[in-house]
Amino acid sequence: MTRARELVVSADGTKSPEALQALGKELDGLIDAAVTIGNTQIGDRYLFAGQMDKTQPLTRTTIKNAAGESVEVVLYNGDNNKISMVSQTGLVDPTQDSVNLTGVEAFGPADTTNALDYTTAPTGEAVTTLKTLNDLIKVKNELLKASPDTTWLGSTGLASVAEGHDYIIKAQTGLGARSASYEMISNMLLANNGTITENLSANEDLDIPKAIIAFKNSENVYNAALAVGSKIMPQSLVDFLR
Repeated sequence: MTRARELVVSADGTKSPEALQALGKELDGLIDAAVTIGNTQIGDRYLFAGQMDKTQPLTRTTIKNAAGESVEVVLYNGDNNKISMVSQTGLVDPTQDSVNLTGVEAFGPADTTNALDYTTAPTGEAVTTLKTLNDLIKVKNELLKASPDTTWLGSTGLASVAEGHDYIIKAQTGLGARSASYEMISNMLLANNGTITENLSANEDLDIPKAIIAFKNSENVYNAALAVGSKIMPQSLVDFLR
């Protein structure tokens, strides 16, 4: 997104249409890269598909809108449900306990207007699209025109790319805060585990033979002390009677 904004900033009226089209081709590659990142997997699970993590979340395709026009968009095929891991006792709090970002949170927001207007041919099925990536496609399409509108690119186009950049930064910030919380809990559990292990070791790691020898030595010292004490104690009337 940072590079995309740099490209749009550089797309001013001083550049030739050929130079602007070259910027559009680079932006087109950045869009493909973003879709690839959005379809990242760990094993066979997609990171950005919500709880539908066996479904590829992002698809870049061309569909027809309500007016019958072909429009290039990025579709979101996942859901908005969280995968949670409870960090404290009590009820699950998705804002604190979720360990994932959905595609809408990472690359959205959901383009609700487009979701209502766009339909897939021929079934007419409603779809969900992602505004951040759709805005990049609009800017790319403008750059690839024979005579790009640099005024639109410098105002509306740049504003939409900057808005998308800020949206992703916000998502990263929230994820970073949750990650720090889990790291803190992990460190606390590791410290507690070390303390418990030391206590168990102190109580249970006993050398039986050595303990018996020490006990016998202590017993002998005690008996010797009693014997010596009995020798030095003054005799009583009982001793004389005996």
